[in-house]
Amino acid sequence: VPVLVLHGSEDQFIPAERARALAATNPNAEYVEVPGVGHGTPMEAPKDVADALRRLVERASDQQNAGQRNRTAA
Repeated sequence: VPVLVLHGSEDQFIPAERARALAATNPNAEYVEVPGVGHGTPMEAPKDVADALRRLVERASDQQNAGQRNRTAA
């Protein structure tokens, strides 16, 4: 299952290193750092968040479609 770890570059509550470390624990995780925003990333940069979520959904859909093709071919 694809995972998105989204982090504001100016977040004063959660250091970027912790967010990167979280993403590193999952091989399906993507780390996205949004420049110039803090802990309220979805409110501060809604377009960037929407774009990252759109890519996540597309990646999940691509993986699901690939899995279906592999099951059909087997």
